[in-house]
Amino acid sequence: MAGVGSSFGIDYAYSKYLLANLTYNKVNYDDHAKRDRDAFSTSLHFKDRDIAASTKFEYRLDKGTNLDEKQYLTTNRVSYKLNPSWRLLAKLNYAKTTDNINKQKEATFTEAGVGFAYRPINNAQFNLIGKYTYLYDLSTLAQVKNNNDEKSHILSAEMSYQLSQRWSIGSKLGLKMYGIRQRRDGGEWYESNMALAALRANFHIIKSWDAMVEAHMLTLENDGTKKGLLVGIYKHLGDNIKMGVGYNFTDFSDDLSKTSDYQAGGWFVNMIGKY
Repeated sequence: MAGVGSSFGIDYAYSKYLLANLTYNKVNYDDHAKRDRDAFSTSLHFKDRDIAASTKFEYRLDKGTNLDEKQYLTTNRVSYKLNPSWRLLAKLNYAKTTDNINKQKEATFTEAGVGFAYRPINNAQFNLIGKYTYLYDLSTLAQVKNNNDEKSHILSAEMSYQLSQRWSIGSKLGLKMYGIRQRRDGGEWYESNMALAALRANFHIIKSWDAMVEAHMLTLENDGTKKGLLVGIYKHLGDNIKMGVGYNFTDFSDDLSKTSDYQAGGWFVNMIGKY
């Protein structure tokens, strides 16, 4: 979609720990709706030795032919280094769309979560990550053919251990308790559960290259069990990021936060962050 836009913003460093931002965007889209967008956003970013936190709020106003929408969005993150071995994390994402012309176009999305990362300073070979996530998704009309309304509670834990200079192993466990409804913004919720288990082996090939194979199993309440393999090859990009490509021999993903259409098989590209 083509358009012409202009943007104005200001950054203010309140101190060496705190940065504030204020931005205004004006966009005129070249489409049949003759849509104009005004967007205002403000954010705060804080970082010191033990705490990193950010918050952002954005307001969008879209007007045009048969169009009068408002969107409110906020993203929030905080990470707290409890001690050299433990780190606590939390996030909150929220978005709401209202429409003064067509109420059926209104939508809501909520994602909230807390988690931890454990890497003992006296045992650098071991890593453990755990998190809880709450999701509520009332999709837009453009998505309703592919996504049902969903509310979910997700628990997951992932472990890795360095066996030797070349070999490391890992495992992942996940539980998703969710409800879906097929009629948008109405009707009965269908409640169900699914559980994921995975075992992974990594082999350091040479220099910054690794190979990976993973066996995973997905158990669905009243719908049996799916099993399969996933393989990949990764390249380390510095000390904190590695990127790879691989092939999934199953039709499901190990990311329980995503609504599965069981079409996740085939080639994939993945990026992994480390700390």
